[in-house]
Amino acid sequence: MNLTKNETGELSKIKKDIVALKDYLNQHDIKEEWISKDWHDFLKDVKTTIGHLYNKVSFTACLLAKEFLIKEHSGVDFDAAEKMQSAPGLDIDTRDSNNNRIIAEIKTTEPCKENDFGAQQKESIKKDLKKLKENEADYKYFFVTSERSFQIINRRYSDITRGIIVKLL
Repeated sequence: MNLTKNETGELSKIKKDIVALKDYLNQHDIKEEWISKDWHDFLKDVKTTIGHLYNKVSFTACLLAKEFLIKEHSGVDFDAAEKMQSAPGLDIDTRDSNNNRIIAEIKTTEPCKENDFGAQQKESIKKDLKKLKENEADYKYFFVTSERSFQIINRRYSDITRGIIVKLL
């Protein structure tokens, strides 16, 4: 898959943040005698160094979805970095060479329960599925990156995924 200039730029930023995190971790030893303030300061610095990790994970999942869609649908091509990961709207809204509309939502959620999602996770998933249902499209995908999420959605939420292709990336 050929990456756009924007996608390559985003991956470069991610690499830079990971290198900075690695350098930070190499310069700081975790000490047995640390108290809560030490842990808080350390974790706050890690969080600051890595930046918005959720958005980075979401972006790379969008690249996985793009790769799948390019293989699955002729003529699909879009810039996964064009839309900010936290921006409202569909995660993916594109067309293939036959002008078929393809829409998708992507979840990188790891279920917080053994056999189900937590309350906020459920609401977020239902909201995304509703968004897919409310939009007219030739193909509707709900991409997940977790095997457990995939299994739970197929087992427990099949009634609300009717008409939507649930795909594990």
